[in-house]
Amino acid sequence: ICNIGRQDVVIDNLEPEEGFLSCHPTFEEYYVSLKKTLFENLSYYTDARAIVIPSFGEPQYLVSIDSKDGLSYLTYRILKEQIGISNKNKGKIEYREYKMELDTTLANRLHELFFLATSKARYPEEPYFGTDGITYTFMSSKQFYGTRSGKIWSPEGGRLLGLVQITDWLAKCAKEKEIADRDKMIVKINELIEKFRKN
Repeated sequence: ICNIGRQDVVIDNLEPEEGFLSCHPTFEEYYVSLKKTLFENLSYYTDARAIVIPSFGEPQYLVSIDSKDGLSYLTYRILKEQIGISNKNKGKIEYREYKMELDTTLANRLHELFFLATSKARYPEEPYFGTDGITYTFMSSKQFYGTRSGKIWSPEGGRLLGLVQITDWLAKCAKEKEIADRDKMIVKINELIEKFRKN
């Protein structure tokens, strides 16, 4: 998937994520397959969710924080092979899943961060280039607000890079079944929350 436009534009807000009805017909089957697989058995309503889509070669994956019966869970789900846009996938697409319980304090801070980030999504004033990178789509739900989502392509700095780094850290934690550097990362999460609150 490519993003086309200027390369020197600094993007510090997520861009609204296009819904299925507005996507190009070329991508319809691709997005249906991707969502059906990555979201399997997960609620549409999520505290914090990131869908990571590399342009070429590497498999797509999902990181999701979801609450059930008063507990919070972290899920990292990665496809065994990449779903290609032009692929006609037949049968069940396989993935590896790593899941662990997450403490309430950390889950709540991540929920606030993702909801703030998606709430601040807006279209960039100018287009930007990109032919080989990674598209990150973030989602977060809140009672009475519904589910909000936004995306960014390979951020190089700023608060969006911080959001990506948090996503990578969560994937690693789930895979290793250990919340490494918890206190350090909570500080980072809180700093990002303040940055997203400002504008």
